[in-house]
Amino acid sequence: MDVKLVKDITSSDAFLLLKKDYDSTLVDVRTEKEITSVGFPDLESIGKNISFIEWDQSFFSSSGRNFISKFRERFGADLKGNFLFICKSGIRSNFAALTVEESYNSGND
Repeated sequence: MDVKLVKDITSSDAFLLLKKDYDSTLVDVRTEKEITSVGFPDLESIGKNISFIEWDQSFFSSSGRNFISKFRERFGADLKGNFLFICKSGIRSNFAALTVEESYNSGND
């Protein structure tokens, strides 16, 4: 049975979820240049760190494979808790979230 869990939430709701769910993780998919110029959320007050896994800017089919490879390397096969993905506009974070959902539902690397 496939699980459909990807949904859009506000930054306030994301912060509350990260605060409430001990196993939740924030994944920032922006480029290093974006993070350096804009900054990143400070989660120190809730005892969390951000995982930085860049979504490749190209829209070729290898983007998803590259991302899921990095994601699995970081988090392994058995996911625990909620994963929240962020980027500047929500487009790359949505691609990343859907890629992770599809990969784990299908059992593909």
